[in-house]
Amino acid sequence: RKVELEANISRMEYLKEKAQVELDKAMPFVASAIEELNYITKKDIADLKNNKKPVDIVRYTFDALQILMQKPVVQVKSAEATIAKVERSFIEDSFDEHSSKELTNIDFLRNLHHFSEHEKDNINDETVELLEPYLRFDTSELKHWGPWEHRVCDQEIAAKASGAARGLCGLVNHLVNYQ
Repeated sequence: RKVELEANISRMEYLKEKAQVELDKAMPFVASAIEELNYITKKDIADLKNNKKPVDIVRYTFDALQILMQKPVVQVKSAEATIAKVERSFIEDSFDEHSSKELTNIDFLRNLHHFSEHEKDNINDETVELLEPYLRFDTSELKHWGPWEHRVCDQEIAAKASGAARGLCGLVNHLVNYQ
């Protein structure tokens, strides 16, 4: 009986060490996500609230955020979109129907911080899969199936449109990598 208990203790210590190694690899992504949020100012959010027709990169960034947080988006159908002055067919965005309402919440930034710190473990494989059209990019033409020559939610392109979109793109990317 004592040998069996010692074997169980040894196995549990091994599993604990293995879990700690995985956690240590993942936590920098959370820190980076929170750092991205810290770049977003109240002025950035106010600018987005006042912009009645945000550009498509901003709209898709908010779609990615909606999906990440497992909030509603519109039913999938094709629509034309322009990112970095290149028009392509993609997915209709949900900004007018859903994301714009999120921006009116006075606690929008605080809610994002709370999600990043306390609800990030709710991000599952299905959520990550749903985000692939927004985040996937491969330089190999055989592996890249997106409509543009970059990620739909490209942080550098988003930065040209909005400081908030830049930070939100980073947040989504880092939390997906955390998962």
